[in-house]
Amino acid sequence: MLFTFCLLRGQVTDSILPVKNQFSLCLETIKFEESEFTIIPLEQFDHSSNLIQSINAKFWKMDAELDPDSFIVVNKKTREVLDVIHKNRVLDIERGGNLKEFARLYSFNQKHQDSILVKFVKGRQGFFNFDSIGPKLKEAFHVFSNLGVNPNLAQLLLLIESPNNPNATSVSGARGHFQLMPSVARKYGLKVNRWKDERIDFSKSAKAAANLIRRYCIPEAERICKNMGLSYSQNDLWFQLLALHIYNAGAGTVSKAVYLYKGVISNGELLIRTLWNTKYGRFGNSSQNYTQVALGSYLAYRSFLIQKSSGFYSELTTDTRF
Repeated sequence: MLFTFCLLRGQVTDSILPVKNQFSLCLETIKFEESEFTIIPLEQFDHSSNLIQSINAKFWKMDAELDPDSFIVVNKKTREVLDVIHKNRVLDIERGGNLKEFARLYSFNQKHQDSILVKFVKGRQGFFNFDSIGPKLKEAFHVFSNLGVNPNLAQLLLLIESPNNPNATSVSGARGHFQLMPSVARKYGLKVNRWKDERIDFSKSAKAAANLIRRYCIPEAERICKNMGLSYSQNDLWFQLLALHIYNAGAGTVSKAVYLYKGVISNGELLIRTLWNTKYGRFGNSSQNYTQVALGSYLAYRSFLIQKSSGFYSELTTDTRF
């Protein structure tokens, strides 16, 4: 298979809608025969390196790349990775599907201290289907940019929400690549009824998600920052992650968790890292993990592209604008 790896820095000319706002961002593109994979490197955003290189992001990258027949064994308190085991080892001891009991037996068998509680995290390689979602990213970048929303938010949402199955429906009723709830989808212009569900229309759902972020998530993130006395820029990666937390859990839930630290936390990066270890009200495990998984899936997708490129690389040198 022949392909090229191009670092594109040129004027975008195939806009879907009239451009209302532009973002000066570097876009990397890899072309494989008829398919084109794009990525917005997070390293170009302000205050990004510590978050991208955090052990939290690296852990979820490992999970995204791990075969679903395997488990990561972690210390529940410190989240230190203790082991990686195949399901056959689990079945040898526990055939009833009770992973909590197996964790206790595993800890005893490995002679861990009683104070060390272990947890099993199943590999999710099958969920993160980058071959499927990669070619769709550029279309989403255009939709978000043309509505004045940073296209990186499209990237992180698509890499975490439903990268494998556009028809996926959560237990709460969210559906599609952007996992929109029926009421939210209708509010932002989609038809959702017994005959038609536009949440599975990629372009329409991307537009609805961008409008949700523009009209709700970003204003609420700005309000939280102002109430916390935090200086911010929408180019800050931590601010984008805060907006994603609101997309996932709602502004009320996120606000209650954030305001626990009012007067204590003075910078946004620390706020995000603190939220990763905060449980309060409806802000539970899935809320804690949401942006950690987003960063981990980005790292896994970047590794996927590096492996795909396999040393074939060419570079162009003009500027890209979104």
